[in-house]
Amino acid sequence: MSLGTLVTAGGQLYTGLAGKAEADSAANMEKYNAQVELRRKHMIEQRGKSASILQAKAASRGQSSLVARMAASGGVVQTGSYLEVLGAQAIESERENLMIGYDTQVAASQAQSAADLHKMQASIYKQKGKNLMTAAFITAGTSLLQGFGGSGGGGKDTVGGKPRSMDFHEYRRTMSNHGSRLGGGMTTSGGGGN
Repeated sequence: MSLGTLVTAGGQLYTGLAGKAEADSAANMEKYNAQVELRRKHMIEQRGKSASILQAKAASRGQSSLVARMAASGGVVQTGSYLEVLGAQAIESERENLMIGYDTQVAASQAQSAADLHKMQASIYKQKGKNLMTAAFITAGTSLLQGFGGSGGGGKDTVGGKPRSMDFHEYRRTMSNHGSRLGGGMTTSGGGGN
């Protein structure tokens, strides 16, 4: 096996590692963005709750003030147009409070959706990193196998002096055999990773 084969395989592994590191970095950024959106959702909910309480208190004060003004003008608050005015103000106050709740719910839901999207994107980047590493190992392994086959000048790994193709399971067996000959610890158990 030539030095060029080793350099090629090393370069392929390095490219895979660099791609995985970049994908992991992007995944971490997406996870951070998801946390930011969840914090924003919490702040929106707290702000909405406070706004609703403040609006209800202000409406109650306004209602009391209106009743006091009506009574001071000599009107009977529980009858006629006075009662209609009080009822209309109560309805308007309740509508404002409901709109605060609705706006809060919409904004919080948007923040939650953004957080979920960032989490999904993080998992896509994480899988991309794993795929890049798998591809790098396969490509580097293929280069090494071709180097081993070419160095023997023939034999079962070559057809007409050229490397022959093999399926995935045969490739793993071959890599395991080469690893044991070199004293390595390669296995064929299909081990995992991050």
